[in-house]
Amino acid sequence: MGFKYKYENHRKILIERPDIVAKRIKFLKCYLKYKADYPDVKFIFLDETWIYKHGSQLKTWVHDNMHTKNYKAIKFEGQRFTVLHAGSSEGFINGCSFLLHSTNNDRDYHKTMDSSMFKEWVLNQFIPNVICSPNLSKSSKIVVIMDNASYHSVKLDKPPTKSSNKTVMQEYLTKCNIAFDPKFTKKDLSDLIQPTISPDTPVKYEIDYILKQHGIDVLRLPPYHCQYNAIELAWAHCKRYYNQNIHEYTEDKNRVTHLWLEALNNFDSQMWKNSIRHCDELILADWHKEMGNFPLDNIPPVIISLADSDTDETDDDERVTDDDLAEIEGDGDAMSVEFPLATTSLQGTTSNLLLFLIAVIILTFIVL
Repeated sequence: MGFKYKYENHRKILIERPDIVAKRIKFLKCYLKYKADYPDVKFIFLDETWIYKHGSQLKTWVHDNMHTKNYKAIKFEGQRFTVLHAGSSEGFINGCSFLLHSTNNDRDYHKTMDSSMFKEWVLNQFIPNVICSPNLSKSSKIVVIMDNASYHSVKLDKPPTKSSNKTVMQEYLTKCNIAFDPKFTKKDLSDLIQPTISPDTPVKYEIDYILKQHGIDVLRLPPYHCQYNAIELAWAHCKRYYNQNIHEYTEDKNRVTHLWLEALNNFDSQMWKNSIRHCDELILADWHKEMGNFPLDNIPPVIISLADSDTDETDDDERVTDDDLAEIEGDGDAMSVEFPLATTSLQGTTSNLLLFLIAVIILTFIVL
């Protein structure tokens, strides 16, 4: 059929980092526990993406014999816009749409957004509109799901580094009630700061603190696991709608804004519910794959399975397949998710133990 195998490098087996596995298990446990403890919990999925003024074309026909990897960038996409929004099972949250024009046409939208801009959006658009939403405010628990982008994760009371300004170091020591001589050099101040830094100290984030003051929890996705974020499916649908219809707005000066809002409205609350159910299925399946049937309140100390796993190398909505979109664009009747969290069955562990005992008995007879 025209396919052939190419040996690209010497790394043929992908091994997932244990720290990412641990973070995934922690996320899965927290997500399922929220659902168990708060039956009416509302998850708000938050993320950024990008669109181009003239639309995007990420796939094109190439000659079968072309082996080069670096194709020239597709021309005429126009100016790039960074998009930020949030949504729940009720749909996109009204008043939270953020569209930022960027002079940098790099596809990595993380280079456009910064922490101050994101914080301003949270304070001025996100929190007021979540509080004013009747469907969200009635819930006993609201949880924001977002990734670990740097501008989402500005640390609260972050200790100064060796390259920090001397004044910043002095202010930190004063806040920690640590005496120092004003004549101390930066190295002297750094030596005083180091004992205050402990790896066991829990990390506190500025955005988490702000949202917690309004009764909103934050649950961060593990690295490279955007498949747990329901808004990724929304992005895929909205961007496809935008790219297919942008050419009809050639004479409109505000065509990007108008069409993008139209694309957002095209992704209704039922599609949001389907997207969230799709993510719920993934989360529940991954929980059982990692932990078997262990209940949430009785997890063994260290069980991290590295078998049959790989590491994602992308964190955007382009990984969403047509099959995923077909699921969420349907009527939603085909998907049903149950959360049997109270089970104490240890089927997976028991079978493994029996196999181990049989192997020991066989080896004993061979030796004797």
